[in-house]
Amino acid sequence: MSFRREICVYCNSVSSTKTGDHLVPRALVAEAHRTTIPKVPCCKDCNNKKARLENYLTSVLPFMSRQENADAELKRAHPRLKNNLSLLRELVAGAKRSTEPILPDGSTACLPLKPEAILEYSNFLAVGLNFLKLGVRAKKSDCTASWFASDHGDLFLYSYFIFGNHNFIFGTMGNNTVQYMGTSATDGSELNIWRFTFLIGGCWADKAGCTGRSVWTLAGATPIVSDWASEWESHSFISNFGKLNS
Repeated sequence: MSFRREICVYCNSVSSTKTGDHLVPRALVAEAHRTTIPKVPCCKDCNNKKARLENYLTSVLPFMSRQENADAELKRAHPRLKNNLSLLRELVAGAKRSTEPILPDGSTACLPLKPEAILEYSNFLAVGLNFLKLGVRAKKSDCTASWFASDHGDLFLYSYFIFGNHNFIFGTMGNNTVQYMGTSATDGSELNIWRFTFLIGGCWADKAGCTGRSVWTLAGATPIVSDWASEWESHSFISNFGKLNS
């Protein structure tokens, strides 16, 4: 598949490279399943920006995996950490381990995670899936906004946007490396909403101990996303772990 004559779906202004971009980083996926990763048109600059995020995430996310092949995923991450000693030192310095549960979900160990990396990556995912699954190409004036949802908030958002909506889309990429649900707003606003979980529901927590497993992303026209973003931020279902607008 060649994307040479297409426009990058992320910036919607520059011609794509010939090979485009894998939505899910190949390094996070077992070799046997890499051919199933969807690709989108992507320019060199956007590909490089996304790759910098993926270099970090492929080193850190395997530690939160709950997949059956989690051990194999960690083994693939080890060489990347050996080549990134500053990140390895950062993870070791921030690691916590106990014989008793540290988090409400029963976890006995945790590592520091840069929230902005996974949120910015979720923005890329939303734009790519808008193109692949909804046939929507982002306008230059569009923006995305991503948040971690608390467990309670995730249930609320799911019931509000997804439950009972017969037009929602769901699926997985990279053998369950990324699970997604998405839908378009029914008010004619051209707003698209996506829910992402990673590696079968890996868990994160903010400093207050609020836990969550999902990232929710809004994608659409900037004024509409901004209005919804303000509304979301006024509720307690958004975790203080982080949020990102772009």
